[in-house]
Amino acid sequence: RTLSAFVESTCGERKLLVKRITTKFIEDYEEWLRTSKRRRGEGYGLSESTINTHITAVSTIFNAAKRKYNNYNTGDIVIKNDPFMDYNMPEKDEVKKRALPPADIRRIYDYSPTNKSAELARDVFLLSFFLAGMNVADMWECAHFTDRIAYIRKKTRSHKHEKPYLSLPIHKLISPIVEKYKDNTKERGFSFHVMYSKIGSLHQCIHYGMLRMREDLGLEGLTFYAARHSFATIARNDCGVSMDDIALCLTHDSGHSITDTYIKKDYSRVDNVIDKVVEFVFGE
Repeated sequence: RTLSAFVESTCGERKLLVKRITTKFIEDYEEWLRTSKRRRGEGYGLSESTINTHITAVSTIFNAAKRKYNNYNTGDIVIKNDPFMDYNMPEKDEVKKRALPPADIRRIYDYSPTNKSAELARDVFLLSFFLAGMNVADMWECAHFTDRIAYIRKKTRSHKHEKPYLSLPIHKLISPIVEKYKDNTKERGFSFHVMYSKIGSLHQCIHYGMLRMREDLGLEGLTFYAARHSFATIARNDCGVSMDDIALCLTHDSGHSITDTYIKKDYSRVDNVIDKVVEFVFGE
């Protein structure tokens, strides 16, 4: 959508010939993403990480076109240009910039929301932190649960050979919030699908709530994803948790793909990591 909007704004139409996608074209698109005022009227260019994501998507589509239309065995090359050969991708923001110190996590836990959207934002932030960085999409879709929350991560389920399944304990400190949003119809785990007609509306409400929380708590740059990054950062840097166990909690690949096929996953390791992180942040 952003690429189509860029092409339309610069050419007056959405038609884009492959030969027009040059390195200069990609650089102009990058600058447009960085400086465009198309959102809310003023100064809402995208972050470097988001720009990286957008341009990576364009690169993926472009390379897919080359695979489809170029025959390298016969030398029949239809798409001859490669704009990404000499292009330097914007670097993603470092995770540490998103992670919060334990004192700020405690402030969010003790925060008294000043409106409904701020209440929702605080609650889902804490759900994510206590549930090892669970994302909103997985809260939206996860199945009915009793004493443990289990889900297959939506973001990576389609392109991983082994489905990224995770089983999580419900810590006593987060239990009241879990109960608050539990789906009484038992159609799903949480009631967000009842509260909102579509997930986009939920995301929008969380976004506005985060803006209010930032203002109320003085936490500049606070985002929902800081919960996931904070959990992982505290687990590693403050609690000494191994990278393999953190990868398990985040449903990331461990880097031992062949070995993993021989070993049954032990989700008590996830429980131990959550206990360590929560004790470090909230314990005396």
